[in-house]
Amino acid sequence: MRLGGSDNWFDHDIIHDGGQDDFQSGVTNTNLRVSYSWLYFGRQNPLNPIGISANEECTHNDGIQIYAGGTQGPITFDHVIIGPGAMNGAILGEQYAAQVNDVTFSNVVCLDAEENCFIGSPGVNAQRWHWDHVTTILTPLNPIGTGASAFYMDGADDSVTNSIIAGNNARLPDNTIGAGNCQYNTQGSGAPLIGGEGIDPQLGAVQSFPNNATLDAWSSATFAPGPGSPCAGKGADLTSVAQLLSQ
Repeated sequence: MRLGGSDNWFDHDIIHDGGQDDFQSGVTNTNLRVSYSWLYFGRQNPLNPIGISANEECTHNDGIQIYAGGTQGPITFDHVIIGPGAMNGAILGEQYAAQVNDVTFSNVVCLDAEENCFIGSPGVNAQRWHWDHVTTILTPLNPIGTGASAFYMDGADDSVTNSIIAGNNARLPDNTIGAGNCQYNTQGSGAPLIGGEGIDPQLGAVQSFPNNATLDAWSSATFAPGPGSPCAGKGADLTSVAQLLSQ
């Protein structure tokens, strides 16, 4: 999808295996909304046995990338699964070229991004990004994986609330508000800001997934906290791809 303009709404869509990104834009976007949708890269190289996306081997493939267009926003992601197979889940902004402000991720799941789940391009200083009831899962969860990050950005007036951050690095501004989160096996600047460090969300089978597990494995998995988990009620209320597709 090649984005641009205002008041665009993508709802109940499955968008996958773009040549580079599933959504991409080099112009200004205002009031963009993506809801109840699945963005992923599942096409595999049959000669690669570890399940890595074929797109990821030769392109900078992201769920959404906005790389130009000046100051823009707001953008809302609501009930969206991003991944597996993406290099970045959402990369919104580019130094000297695009600053995306007023971004909201609500009930969003990020699965196994190679580099970052959510990135605002450090140095851009994007404003007012909010994550609420978000689940990020990078593999392997134990030990800490490939150096990928749940969050990687600069800016101000950001918040992370009621979310599950599992197996990721985290780079967030010092003024980020964190409350009601479960944070497990994370490291990096920003990790102490989110709160709840060391709380195992008990995510079941996905905690033993290898790096670059196949699309079939992720799409049939459940990523809800297990019975009795201290993280019950945290993270996205999307607990599987099948649940999303049934709504």
